[in-house]
Amino acid sequence: MKITTTFLFLSAFCANFSQNNVFQFQDTTLGQLNYIEIVGAADIQGTSIRNEFTSKFLFGGEITSDIIQHSKANQNSRNRIGGFVNSSIQFNCGKGKAFANEKLSWFLQAGYVSLGSLNYTTDAYQLAFEGNSTLTNDTAFFSNMRFDAFQAQKFGFGIRSKDNLSAISFNLMNIQNYAQMFVRDSYWIQDSAISVVNLDMNADLNYAAGNKKSKGIGLALDLEFRFKTDWIKGTKTWFKFSVNNLGLAFLNQPTVRYSFNDTINYSGFTIKDLIGNSNLFDSDFSLLDSLGITKREGKSIVRVPGFLQAEKMVDQFSPKKLQFFFGLRLFASIQGVPTGFAGLYYKVVENFSVSATAAYGGFGNFRGGIYFNYRFKNGSFGIGTDDVYGLISKNGFGKSINTRFLWHF
Repeated sequence: MKITTTFLFLSAFCANFSQNNVFQFQDTTLGQLNYIEIVGAADIQGTSIRNEFTSKFLFGGEITSDIIQHSKANQNSRNRIGGFVNSSIQFNCGKGKAFANEKLSWFLQAGYVSLGSLNYTTDAYQLAFEGNSTLTNDTAFFSNMRFDAFQAQKFGFGIRSKDNLSAISFNLMNIQNYAQMFVRDSYWIQDSAISVVNLDMNADLNYAAGNKKSKGIGLALDLEFRFKTDWIKGTKTWFKFSVNNLGLAFLNQPTVRYSFNDTINYSGFTIKDLIGNSNLFDSDFSLLDSLGITKREGKSIVRVPGFLQAEKMVDQFSPKKLQFFFGLRLFASIQGVPTGFAGLYYKVVENFSVSATAAYGGFGNFRGGIYFNYRFKNGSFGIGTDDVYGLISKNGFGKSINTRFLWHF
């Protein structure tokens, strides 16, 4: 539990993000310009674990019993926590043409993708951070727990419509890490002496082994479809549907798979001894056989975690000072629920705007955000957060930062 949670949190604070986790502007003048766009964000969100806990867990300091109890009080029967981190830089040749077509331009992009999610039970939290003594003469449930982690570098080529900025790109991905755990059905009971365990579990753990920087190669598609349509009271507005990182990856390094599907009654060790044994997963350690855990290795093909978003866009050159936007986004192949978001955009002066957002879903619950955007002669810069409260309070359940820089020439 601690190893997988650490990987998740570290992923969420080590880099920036290329999927656009925030609403976008529609600026059709870019279709005729050369420009560079750098998009970044880092986001971590949970339903139950407070920032005071995660900060200590990540950056050091004593995790007191009070901190553990504060987060325990927020636990539900099912809990989620997740994070995604990514960075991308894109060069768009709007003054050029693609495939001898005057209405199409081309672009190159490079980026980094890192994400992870954990769906867990209250008993799993209690065991990990309070120890097994609290489970004496009790039953702990771990059914339907899942962990996913993915990390890759990304390089792509695409074409874009000069009229509405719709685009498609094909990407090569260098897979750096992959892991997945799924506990389908599980419970255990231990006696008062914490020496006899009854364990029933159907679970798998898969991960890409080795220390190489490249553990596989993937192919993924990015797609943006933008269109203008009729809206309220005879007006027109822009909508966008986008798909990022839709594809498959071939892991050329051995994929290790641990499987457990059995019911056992075991005595002779305490749960504390079992958890504390650093040699648990060594191939020559007989405890694996005693517990009924099987190990296999082989190469495999896995899905790249896709990201989908549909949204009403903000028209950058609308004469309206106030605009309403909304949308829905989700990761297609990892735990979490769809996120619905909505907000208000206000143009304070010609070159400066402020936006307020509200969202629900994802890896957590409700969040409120704020964004600032400044336009200058040859571009724009935006910065904001999806989680104002989490950014400033130790009692929040996540943190978020989003940035975008665009320069045209």
